[in-house]
Amino acid sequence: MASDLNVQWLTHDLEIISETVRDALVHRSATPRWFTEVQQAQAAAIKAAGGIRQPVLLQYAGDDKIADACETDRFIEQLSCPVTVHRYAGLYHEIYNEIERESVFTDLERWIETLL
Repeated sequence: MASDLNVQWLTHDLEIISETVRDALVHRSATPRWFTEVQQAQAAAIKAAGGIRQPVLLQYAGDDKIADACETDRFIEQLSCPVTVHRYAGLYHEIYNEIERESVFTDLERWIETLL
């Protein structure tokens, strides 16, 4: 089935959008089975979140039109481990490909440095 994913929902970076449109390896379809499996995996992740013991970094888009940020919030609520959260208001799904990606990478780098 056609995924009907609007490529402009991925990022605000027009160059990345253009590259994605031209990329023959980008899937433009999905199966119903894929959808049900993803739904089950997301539910399992939320259910298992309380068992995570290592520090967790969550970086996610605040204006994601593809993935539901509220589900990430539900996952965070279940965590009992040390967690660092960065929800980037105004960013779309591919936060590492956004125009403001430098701040996203900086947050990642700082978090990694706290582990060293």
